[in-house]
Amino acid sequence: ADKAVTKAAIEPLRLACGTRAPKLAATAIDCFQKLVAHGFIEGVARTTLPASGPGSDEAEAGAKVTVMDLVVDSVCKCKDLGSKDCEEVQLLVIKCLLAAANTNGVELHEGALMLAVQAVYHVHLTSKNQVNKSTARSALSQMIAVVFQRMEAFDLRSNTPPAPGPGP
Repeated sequence: ADKAVTKAAIEPLRLACGTRAPKLAATAIDCFQKLVAHGFIEGVARTTLPASGPGSDEAEAGAKVTVMDLVVDSVCKCKDLGSKDCEEVQLLVIKCLLAAANTNGVELHEGALMLAVQAVYHVHLTSKNQVNKSTARSALSQMIAVVFQRMEAFDLRSNTPPAPGPGP
């Protein structure tokens, strides 16, 4: 059976993030993180969704929006919920984005990678909680290290000469 999660399947989680209610957002982000970490959400994320809204025709028209694009966009929008429960949400945002960056089945590129790094950096800059600040700093280091490891691995693969074939 195919274990891939579709756009329709994550829509309730995206809506929960969109409510801006910290308890709903925390639950949704935690679910996103578990789905990514256990390989149910995989793929490439590279698109930054327009401000007009992730479900709009405009978002679908410009570039092919993947499930990972929607996940990254939804999680990043929760980075600055303004309430006392914000610290828990911030920690979950860091955890989810770090899982997305570190998981082998997920590739963050272009706008999606920038959005993820920017969200974690935002948490580091704005959080008053020292645990969240240090967690964000560590997560940023790990995310950037993984990006460079993947970049170097790609360079090695692309620079390797093809194996000699059988002679004539």
